[in-house]
Amino acid sequence: MRALKFSQKQTLRGKDMKSIFLSRIRYKRLHFIGFFLLMLPMLSLAIVWQTGQMQQAPLSFADIIYVLRSKKESLYYRNGLLITAVKERGIDFTLIEEFEKELRKNGASPVLIEAIRQKSPKPQVISTLKPILAATPTPPDSAFYRKRGDDYAGKGEYDRAISDYDEAIRLNPQDAVAYYSRGFAYHYKNNQDRAFENYKTAIQLKGEFALQPRLQCVLYNSAKNDNTDKAIEECSKTINSASDFALAYYIRGNAYRNKEDPDLAIADYNKFIEFNPKNTLAYINRGDTFWDKGDYDHAIADYNKAIELDASNELAKKNLQRLQAELLNISANKRESPVSSEKVNLPQTVTVGELNSRAIRLITPLYPPDAKKFRIQGKVTVQITIDENGNVISARANLGNGILRLSAESAARKSKFVPIRINNQTVKATGFIVYNFTLS
Repeated sequence: MRALKFSQKQTLRGKDMKSIFLSRIRYKRLHFIGFFLLMLPMLSLAIVWQTGQMQQAPLSFADIIYVLRSKKESLYYRNGLLITAVKERGIDFTLIEEFEKELRKNGASPVLIEAIRQKSPKPQVISTLKPILAATPTPPDSAFYRKRGDDYAGKGEYDRAISDYDEAIRLNPQDAVAYYSRGFAYHYKNNQDRAFENYKTAIQLKGEFALQPRLQCVLYNSAKNDNTDKAIEECSKTINSASDFALAYYIRGNAYRNKEDPDLAIADYNKFIEFNPKNTLAYINRGDTFWDKGDYDHAIADYNKAIELDASNELAKKNLQRLQAELLNISANKRESPVSSEKVNLPQTVTVGELNSRAIRLITPLYPPDAKKFRIQGKVTVQITIDENGNVISARANLGNGILRLSAESAARKSKFVPIRINNQTVKATGFIVYNFTLS
């Protein structure tokens, strides 16, 4: 009995111990599970952080080759993925020639290779050479300043151009081209005297001045009677080859005046003034020529224009005073002399040359439609005759394109001019006007 009770106690005790052991196991298991569940978010964050770090790491050469050789997607798609990855993550290698060849061999597109090249770190070359001192630059020479002067002149900055030409000539006084270029700069600044001086020096330095033989006419500026014909010949050649070279008209005008041909002289002065409307000397010379031919009103107008342009011009003032004094003497002589009952015999018609400058109303010709269609341009010279009142009584075009002539003649007939006077009497006169047809 006692043995049975003992046995039962032992069995109960064994069960209790087992129960306690199992309970402890369950408790530990639950504790481990709870700990695991607690650490899981932190582990996940760590994995995500590590993955992000791996995704941001620069691509290696092996990474790119691996993707190119992969067969899971098309080569076009793989190139696109790699281009995006290279731009976002960069690379950890330098693109050398051997790497580039291997990339092309494995199907890398030109765009991918260019993206890799852009991200490729530049190799740092440590030079062991001693630094070489830079050579002292050669100071600018005459040609440098002449070239820069030409650039300024091309932009219309003539003062700066002249300054550079001055320096070019200082460095090389034998630089004929610099004198020639400086002459043109003065020419466009309406300083014809300085222009002439430079042209003349250029020609003297260069002999016949092979660069611009047409400028020979400048040697005959203010020519005397012994070489007037040569001045007219040379300047006419210049005008035929370069009709926009204004100085040639001025010099030829002086020559015609020396030959006592005032009408042709005035025609050339008019052309020169058309190019240089602010040149005082041209107005003075033309005024002198009008004075020579007895056209005192136009002479006075030219002297006054020169004074208007340059209030300190003593030559214009002196010539105006002399002319006014002469007119007073003429007026006094007329009062003192008995009036002749005989009428002075005057020529029926006189020739006066160019008449554009005497126009009171110069009608602009219409541009013929056919001329516009075929883009015909150019100058037309119309020979006209005006009556004692300055009205055009005949007009005939003798130079210029035939399509343009009729329109020029029609415009000329509708124009009106200042009457021509000789001995204070108006007379008929013949001359010419020039129309310039240009298309914009």
